[in-house]
Amino acid sequence: MNENTFELIEKIPEELICYPQDLIFSHSTIKKFTNGNHDEVMFVMEDGFIKGVVHIVDYNNNDLYVELFRLLLKFEKNIRQLLEKYGKKNEDVLNYFESESLNSSFFLEKVEYYKSENGKARILNSNIFEAFYLRDLLLFCFYSNILNKRDVNLNKITAIRNWVAHSREVIYINPDTKHPIYNIKGLKEFVENVQSLFKAFDHVEMKILND
Repeated sequence: MNENTFELIEKIPEELICYPQDLIFSHSTIKKFTNGNHDEVMFVMEDGFIKGVVHIVDYNNNDLYVELFRLLLKFEKNIRQLLEKYGKKNEDVLNYFESESLNSSFFLEKVEYYKSENGKARILNSNIFEAFYLRDLLLFCFYSNILNKRDVNLNKITAIRNWVAHSREVIYINPDTKHPIYNIKGLKEFVENVQSLFKAFDHVEMKILND
């Protein structure tokens, strides 16, 4: 549509086309939204026919959050399994907190909590490593040389976990009403974090299988 009139076009521009095999978290797919007018719909094409339409706000779909949450749950379980494979115990994590607390108020608060009645009960009533947060377990893995920061980006994984846990929308409207309406910056950040999670997930699974 051009202003208030419809125009007949012979071919849909490539930047407005998605294909069924396109991966939603690939750089090439995000590039299409970036290069095209990402306030408009894109057409899903297969065998020369339009099979559907997609819009940038489809990234706010609840099903996407559910699947990412499943992946994060599995990733956290894999981290616990990896620590068990290396012979680690809850006491090793607590000792790590103790050593780090000498120079860190962040870890000192953890030491004080796990020495409290509530902290002791949390460990007592949980399976191994379930009393600790994912971030703490990853920090302990780095400290113990079980994982490397090059393979597991702690900040990006924590960011995607918080994003999903708090149901933050990936796509949101710009503060001002100038074109474009929807802000794509959040989508780019979200996809970068998700890709980092995929990389870490595969790396941890390989270590469980091969180490």
